[in-house]
Amino acid sequence: MVKNNKNRLSLLLALVAAFALEACGSARHIREAQDHFNKASAAENSMRASELGFPAGSRSVPAQSSPRDQYLLALEAASAVISQSKSDLRREKLLGHAYMLQAITLWRLAYYESANYRFVRRGQCAATHPRLTAMSGVMDTIRTDLQRKDPIVLGTRDRVMFVALPGLRDHDKGLFAPDYAGAARCFASAYAVLEQAVGLRSAIRGPLQDDHPVRLYIRLAQLQTLAAWNRRLSTSGLKRSQRTPIIKSDIRPRTIKTANAICALQKGGMAGAHKAATRLLMAIGVPHKCR
Repeated sequence: MVKNNKNRLSLLLALVAAFALEACGSARHIREAQDHFNKASAAENSMRASELGFPAGSRSVPAQSSPRDQYLLALEAASAVISQSKSDLRREKLLGHAYMLQAITLWRLAYYESANYRFVRRGQCAATHPRLTAMSGVMDTIRTDLQRKDPIVLGTRDRVMFVALPGLRDHDKGLFAPDYAGAARCFASAYAVLEQAVGLRSAIRGPLQDDHPVRLYIRLAQLQTLAAWNRRLSTSGLKRSQRTPIIKSDIRPRTIKTANAICALQKGGMAGAHKAATRLLMAIGVPHKCR
């Protein structure tokens, strides 16, 4: 298991934070679910930041606030409001956000409950987990609804997360994979899916502004996946002569590509973008400077 490993970047924190910002001011029908999700992500971010040596931030999180408990409450509230007020949510253009809130909460619950399941198959990136199965069901519902004459509306972050979420799922599968071969498959899949999420390859999302913050969140998520991949490789038991070609062919080129994309964001006006990636680049072992 990978529990309580202080060197592990388990959660794609920036994406969770980004999602927590979506529509929380006006979504009165789903405010309870959104509030529980925000509390869960704040508690999780604070916990992970402490583990990784980052400042926890100015917002304190009560010690009794359990991320898993808050995610459970968020899921319960989101599921209830979808069941009871689906027509109202659709009319107010909030049903898509409610579905995405439900899906991303199931993803986080799968992470917290994975210690109870040996759910990733050896040598593969295939997994069976009840929360992930439920998450896939919600994603299918969204996909089907988007084909209606009056489809649900997804905000920018929700649209990107809809594409990115399977990649975030594969990142976590890699963390729990029982062997290096399976972990590598998961991390490679996660990176590729996240590239699709930010690469404007899906007609579902529509235009994504060059300076939208979610671009940086996705790029940082890719670096976290590469950092996890690099750590898993270092503990794989493979000889150095076996590890070096993998770093050169699989990890390093992806890292440089993503770092260059982050530099482009910084040059485009996103101040501090590369600084946010520095610690991750150090963890991967690929120093990088913007030119």
